[in-house]
Parts: sequence; C-alpha cells; structure tokens
Amino acid sequence: MERDEVLLDPEEEKQELIAIYSAKGLSQELAERVAEELSANPESLIDTMVREELGLDPEHLGDPWKAAISSFGAFSVGALIPLIPFLVWHASGWTVDYWALITGVVASIVTLAVAGLFTSLVTSRNPLYAAARSVFVGMLAAGVTFGVGSLLPFDL
Repeated sequence: MERDEVLLDPEEEKQELIAIYSAKGLSQELAERVAEELSANPESLIDTMVREELGLDPEHLGDPWKAAISSFGAFSVGALIPLIPFLVWHASGWTVDYWALITGVVASIVTLAVAGLFTSLVTSRNPLYAAARSVFVGMLAAGVTFGVGSLLPFDL
C-alpha cells in the first residue's frame, strides 16, 4: 500500500513524513530537510513511511506461507468444535437431537469468545469488544454457511 502511495504521489508522502517528524518534535526546517533527503530514494521513503506511519518493521513482517498454513490449521481445528457434540452423541449411542445442536452452538460461541479475547491481547482492543466482535462475525459466517447449505439441491 505504501509502495503504491509513494510511486503515485511522492510529494504527498513527503508532506506526511514532514508532519510525522514535526509531531515528534523536529523543527519544521529539519523535518523538511530529513523528508527531502529520504524522498530522493523511493525505496528509503517507502521503508520510512512503513515504519513511521504504519509502525511496522518490514524486516519482521513474517512469512506469508507460514501465516496461511497456520490460519488453515486454526480454521480446520475451529471447524471441528461444533461437530464434537454430534460425534460424542453418536459414539455414545444416544439419539442425536437438539441437545447436540445446542451444545455445539454454545461450544462454538465460547470458542469464538475466547479467540476474541486472545486477539485483544495482540490488538490492544477492549477484550469484551473483541470477544463480542468475534462471536458476531463467527455466528454471521455460520448463518451464511447454513443458508448456502440449505440452498443445495441434495439431501444427506
């Protein structure tokens, strides 16, 4: 994103950098001089904007493949949560009924809330907000999945 902004409008990015350095306490003249020097090399400007504006270190962004694989694993394990009550009911020889469904929904809500609480540690958001948001998004996804599944033309 920053790369595109620097390449499309380097002057605006330079002005943003001047504002950032002025806010950090540099004099206007020094902030302009530093921004001018950094703007002479687009790669330096991109690196600086990523660090200063976004607060990221480009050297430590992580491997996207590892992120994708770990995300896939987490979603796969999370998808098992609502199924566990049905498997337990079936393995126990009980009639699979609404109690399995209710247990699966409650287990899913609790799991989503806990996941939201953990994300609040990383994002510094209010833990209750993060938990509620996670539950809302998860239940919305479940509703969409149920709706799409209901539209499929076959019966299991």
